[in-house]
Amino acid sequence: MRRWLWMLAVPWLLAGGLLARGLIALPDLPERVVIHFDRTGQPDGWLPPFLFLVLMAAFLACELLVFTFLLLWLREDRSQFLALLAFFHIFTAAEVSLFWQVLEFNLSGRSMGWTAVAVATAALGVAPAALLVIASRRWAGGEGGGPVLAEEIHRSSRRFWINLPFCMGLAVAWSLAPDPLWKGVVVLLAFVVGYFMWLIWAGFRYRFRAEGVEIAGPLGRLEFIPATEILGGEVRPIRPLAEFGGWGIRGAGRRRAYVWEGRRALCLRLRRGEVYLGHAEPERLLEHLSRTLLPGAG
Repeated sequence: MRRWLWMLAVPWLLAGGLLARGLIALPDLPERVVIHFDRTGQPDGWLPPFLFLVLMAAFLACELLVFTFLLLWLREDRSQFLALLAFFHIFTAAEVSLFWQVLEFNLSGRSMGWTAVAVATAALGVAPAALLVIASRRWAGGEGGGPVLAEEIHRSSRRFWINLPFCMGLAVAWSLAPDPLWKGVVVLLAFVVGYFMWLIWAGFRYRFRAEGVEIAGPLGRLEFIPATEILGGEVRPIRPLAEFGGWGIRGAGRRRAYVWEGRRALCLRLRRGEVYLGHAEPERLLEHLSRTLLPGAG
């Protein structure tokens, strides 16, 4: 993932552009800058211009530093790095566009433009995320590109429908949010929930090849485990919440899991750690593993 670390600079450049815009506009800002709105959209919170810029810069700097630290820490874990980097771009684009709209409101008196926020987020956040999708599919054609001998899908329609009412609740919360700041928070939550619901619906794809096991998601390949690294496999009972901290892509390093639901999973014993593959019938995964990679495994 080192070749894509340069994309960490994009959110920093967006935040830098916003701060530069604020500093240039500082002499033209009113003596009291509107930072909060009531339920009817009327201003009810103000700050001195310079203090507003300082707080805005501090807020963005903390956010950027946390994301950058996590991404550098996860740079060797392709699946988590890609997902977090895509979210980093979308989250920062939404935040920058929101602050930009606040500045424009104070400079010209124009009402907050939520269409502009959505367009800016799509242009500045989704575009880099789409580049990551293309890149991940290019990676998928590299190591382990032989014919697929068996393929299984692991998804959770039940968990998808459980989360659907929460998405509907976000739509209601957005309409009732008292001011643009809280509306922005709801929009960001909607991005996060929508992203994970997409992952749940698409599920994980396990592809068994002579060269090893490929694990893929809707963004492309998440991980490839070479056959030379696999010592064996067995079906084990699991407790996702207690053992892995929840569902989805979990863990890093020597113990990882790809689980959306179920109380049993195929455990791949590797030379350096373990990988758990969730499935409604993990015995089928073990059969594919035994037949295509490890005759007599289990």
